[in-house]
Amino acid sequence: MGVLLHYQIPKSKFVILIAGGTVLAVLCALGVIAIVKLYASRLRALEAEKRLAQFEAAEKTRQRIAEDLHASIGQSIAVAKALVADLLEQHPECAAALHSLYNQLNSGMEDLRQLSQALHGERLLETGILIAIRTDIELAERMNGYVINSSLPDEELPLSHETKLALYRMLQNAMANIYRHAQASLIDITLQTDEGGITLIVADNGVGFDPDQEQQHPSLGLDSIRQHAAQLGGQATILSAVGRGTTVTIHLPHTIADE
Repeated sequence: MGVLLHYQIPKSKFVILIAGGTVLAVLCALGVIAIVKLYASRLRALEAEKRLAQFEAAEKTRQRIAEDLHASIGQSIAVAKALVADLLEQHPECAAALHSLYNQLNSGMEDLRQLSQALHGERLLETGILIAIRTDIELAERMNGYVINSSLPDEELPLSHETKLALYRMLQNAMANIYRHAQASLIDITLQTDEGGITLIVADNGVGFDPDQEQQHPSLGLDSIRQHAAQLGGQATILSAVGRGTTVTIHLPHTIADE
């Protein structure tokens, strides 16, 4: 007849085993959480790199278009001006009409120059973002007939060149959305700074849109504004309603200044 031995684990060791198991489980959970966070962070970094690459590619495309416009259409206008000058010498009786045509060609050349500079953001921003914005406003008023009210700082903003260019492109995207869809007559542009950061507001009195529908089918221009703002650590808010116009508000923190 065998003897059955019973071994009872001391209470102190049992507590130690439970505590050790709990600590191990917590460490495993923390490790999993850290891995998930690292993975999510890497995904965000990859998305940011992707958006940056897309932005840089778009910049190169704009620069190429600007150069092509200036080279091709600019040359054609220059030739036309030379022909009009010759006609003026040959037909002085048509001087009034030819002078008018010559002035129109000069105006077209100036519009082309400003349009090329707007596309070639690097070149235009050498003079500062405020001059760039004022140039775009002048061009939009002259070429598209908009009434544009603007409120801009008196002095140039202390931003890195990359941030200025991104902010300028966000303004252009907001304006392009107005040109294409808003059917507006009045545009308000405000650029202001305070302790919280930099705020750009572009509002129009156009037809507006249904925000729920825009969320389901995002506009490429508006979505680009959101992505650029997020890439700079900021936020873009777009408010609209059918028949009540659209307001785009872009806020960037001061941490992006003087980079």
